Amino acid sequence: MKDTARPTNKLIHEDSLYLQQHAHNPVHWLPWSAEAFEKAKSENKLLIISIGYSSCHWCHVMEKECFENVAIAEVMNENFVCIKVDREERPDIDAVYMTAVQLMKGQGGWPLNCFTLPDGRAIYGGTYFNPQQWIQVLEQLSTMYQEDKSKFLEYASSLQEGMLQLEKTEITNIKPDFDILKNSITKWSSQFDKIYGGLQRAPKFAMPVNLNFLMQYGHVCNDTEVQKHIRLTLSKMYNGGIFDQLDGGFARYSTDNRWEIPHFEKMLYDNAQLISVYAQAYRAFNDITLKNAAEETLNFLNERMYDKRGFYYSAIDADSEGEEGKYYFWTKAEIRATINQLQLEDISKEKAFDIACCYFSIPDSKKENDEIVLQCNNTIFNDSSLGIIDSNQLKELIDKIKSALKMVRNKRIHPVCDKKLITSWNALMISALADAAINFNNKEYELQAITTFINLEQNLYSDKGQLLHSSGTKQNNNYHLEDYAFLIQACIKLFECTWDFKWIEKTIPLTNYAIQYFSHDDNVLFYDYTAHDTILKFRKTELQDNVIPCANSVMANNLFLLSKYLNKEDFLLRSKKMLEKVIEQIPNYGFGYANWVLLLQRINQPFYEVAFGGNSAFMNKNKLNEHYLPMKITAPIILKDKIEFTADKNVIDDLIYVCRNHSCLLPTSDISKVVEIITNQQ
Repeated sequence: MKDTARPTNKLIHEDSLYLQQHAHNPVHWLPWSAEAFEKAKSENKLLIISIGYSSCHWCHVMEKECFENVAIAEVMNENFVCIKVDREERPDIDAVYMTAVQLMKGQGGWPLNCFTLPDGRAIYGGTYFNPQQWIQVLEQLSTMYQEDKSKFLEYASSLQEGMLQLEKTEITNIKPDFDILKNSITKWSSQFDKIYGGLQRAPKFAMPVNLNFLMQYGHVCNDTEVQKHIRLTLSKMYNGGIFDQLDGGFARYSTDNRWEIPHFEKMLYDNAQLISVYAQAYRAFNDITLKNAAEETLNFLNERMYDKRGFYYSAIDADSEGEEGKYYFWTKAEIRATINQLQLEDISKEKAFDIACCYFSIPDSKKENDEIVLQCNNTIFNDSSLGIIDSNQLKELIDKIKSALKMVRNKRIHPVCDKKLITSWNALMISALADAAINFNNKEYELQAITTFINLEQNLYSDKGQLLHSSGTKQNNNYHLEDYAFLIQACIKLFECTWDFKWIEKTIPLTNYAIQYFSHDDNVLFYDYTAHDTILKFRKTELQDNVIPCANSVMANNLFLLSKYLNKEDFLLRSKKMLEKVIEQIPNYGFGYANWVLLLQRINQPFYEVAFGGNSAFMNKNKLNEHYLPMKITAPIILKDKIEFTADKNVIDDLIYVCRNHSCLLPTSDISKVVEIITNQQ
């Protein structure tokens, strides 16, 4: 419910939780609109475009320190027109001004605060400012603008030209061959953290895109070093503080290099992708703990971030009661008090407390009231010195302690959940559910994926049929490539899961729209958003993969896969041309182009189409899915009139055809033979 009891600004009419959080600031915030820019022009004032999101800790800090300060607000209102933007609703706006700030400062982040001319061109910016810094910037810029506008106009033109130069890409003469792939891995692996996993740096992000590619590469190329690195990383993350040991789910990143102390916000996009990674890793390494990680994350999302209508919310804040991590921290005293309330048999409460400290990796050096982030020490189950009869008894005790701690924590004030529906992130969740359904042979996950897709169809299309970015952008004039790319990807996953051809059919209008409205003039790369918002005079084309893969790399992989299903040579050709646009960057910076390198592997190494016949087709597909075989797609021969690689094959007999580049080997009914062919790249 919107709070109308206190003085408000115009953000009070917005749906975004982040904008609502600023609706009672003394700053005269306006939402992004033509009205705001017209006001700046008519009053001849600079604009402040301040961008953040609801679960951003430092956004809250700057709001409290600066935007709730009446004296500072007066300076802002007197000299500037102030716009607040939710980056999750408007990634297009965020992308433009993030590029500007990165060019000016060499780095970016949130909160993102950019000063612009009345026409929206940037002239200065930064991220977090403390009150002293902020008031100094406000006063200097307002004075300089009034005294000499020509310098601002000159700098804005120069910066805009620099941003345009960054967008230029050329197709080089470099061939996207296997040597580039190998060279990329050689340089990439030199940065592996061989003790804690991930890369040798802090803060440390999970980077599911990178994990997914490296897992596939390690398996296909039998690179034991890469495989060992992936297993180490997945284990350290799951057992570390970045994973919520009571509720499940991963925090956005670890502030240290050991995955111990997280930045506590939880994002749907991280958790969705990590479900996919852990589900596939379960098959790759045949390790039940990896399945547990995926399912515990799914359980967390279904418990804390799921709407009964069938979609997933965007984020949970890092803060509660104004403090980062307050909901998640424990002290020894609190853990001891919780255990003292338990009914225990055959073990003293002091012994149970010692076991809890060992299991949750709480060092003896911690004092009774020191703040602790719970981790997991699985080696406890092999420690005979604990005096527990067997591992089952120990597990029962640990589960009882965890359940009690969870009950205590649930009585605390929960961090705020941003209940915004974001199309691309829900599409990632559909893919995650499909991956879990495929790798765990779980029909419930399949049905949940379908339910989420149906909800998107019913709620996230405009009146004219365009795909909306979020539940709060029905009046937004811009549409976003990431929504189309991730939803096409989800449809492809759902086809592999269900073998219902309607999912491939659903990709066709989505792909056609993307090609028509997002394509560059040369019909190779795609812009990240349409040009319907005339206030934005700059269109970004992001090519680097980050925590989320860039929409262009997702589209390139989609086109590759659809070319196989639908025999679309033009899709395959465009996919390859897209890869050629970034190929020069890959050898030295593979970890920034992980989803592109995945495409490079698909193009350069054997990729298989597997067709199944007879009444045992589904059963045989499920048997094949018990093996980690990422370089393949499948289809039933009953779809021979629709899926190209199933044509001209025996529908009736329980035979399996392994095909590659329009050529098929002799059919077999032996699953192990199919696995052998694909694994040995015959």
